[in-house]
Amino acid sequence: MTDAVRDHASVQVPPSNEAELAAPLERFPRTTHIAAVRRLSRVNGWRSSLLILGIWAPLVGAMAWAAMMPHWWVFLIAGCVVASRIVGMGVLVHDASHYLLYKNRLVNDLVSDLLLAFPIGMTTGLYRRTHFQHHRFTNTKDDIDLVAQSTDSEWFEWPKNGREFCAVMARSLAGLNVHRAWVMYQHWAPWNHLREPLSPAFPLHTRVLYFVNMAGVYALIGWGFSVAPWTTGKLIALYLVPGVTLVNFSLRLRATAEHIGADSSEELRATRTVLPRWWERWLVSPFNVNHHLEHHLFPSVPGPNLGKLHRVLMQDDDFRSRAHLTRGYHGVLTELMASENQSGSADEPLGSLTAAPTRQPR
Repeated sequence: MTDAVRDHASVQVPPSNEAELAAPLERFPRTTHIAAVRRLSRVNGWRSSLLILGIWAPLVGAMAWAAMMPHWWVFLIAGCVVASRIVGMGVLVHDASHYLLYKNRLVNDLVSDLLLAFPIGMTTGLYRRTHFQHHRFTNTKDDIDLVAQSTDSEWFEWPKNGREFCAVMARSLAGLNVHRAWVMYQHWAPWNHLREPLSPAFPLHTRVLYFVNMAGVYALIGWGFSVAPWTTGKLIALYLVPGVTLVNFSLRLRATAEHIGADSSEELRATRTVLPRWWERWLVSPFNVNHHLEHHLFPSVPGPNLGKLHRVLMQDDDFRSRAHLTRGYHGVLTELMASENQSGSADEPLGSLTAAPTRQPR
């Protein structure tokens, strides 16, 4: 059994309402899938390296294209590419937090920090600390993700009427609510924890690597401004603006799809898997992160293998008939908007809504 399997063997997924804590959650039986999960849980460092290359090569290429051809439409296309690659960085940091990029845990964290987490202002260890708490207490008052979402009722409180829906979509695309992400981001930002004592989540070697990395970044930016200030400024904007607009929208949409409006009385309904269109996969859910139910059931399986795991589980009649599967992220929003007719009040507590029935893909 891999280290990742051992780490997550005891993860439980409790119900969301405190009143239900006395009753055991109806859990999906895993014994028949042990052999397949062990096979799919193998960590492949070469594959992870190729995925990281697939992040950086298009990103650098898009920025170089924008630098050489300073037309507005080039910046628009390049901005979409940059946004998709930033989203991909976050997804691979998620895999690294489960030790699923490289077998050697030190290598796993160092590569993840340097090439994925630091460029988006995070560290792998700090993200791991909150993410494991989310796995252990999914959809309960101790789920740190749910607590953070409950403070942002503008986006995460459903159902909404048409006007509210359009307003929140527009504000997210414009980046006007990006500051609300600080509720969770503060737990992951290394500069926000520099005065804390050393800990497994933020050890000495990570702090040293962070300082060295930042010194290199500032030196590169300083050199760029001394050589080509206008181009350097535009490239910095090309990296930052998509981060607070398209990336902000993408992350909010995916966070909504994962658990909001789910039925937490049974494990197969407490987490939603989305079967996306190609452009949704590219911009919102790269590297199979859309298979969120499968990930919660078997967190030891690396993201690239979650599609294979989904196909294995779809052979299980219990999973196929009861799993919360939704066609596309538009389908998620349709479910949540439809819940207005079922739930009545938009003031109902977050996490208590029961999602509309969905057609199960076969």
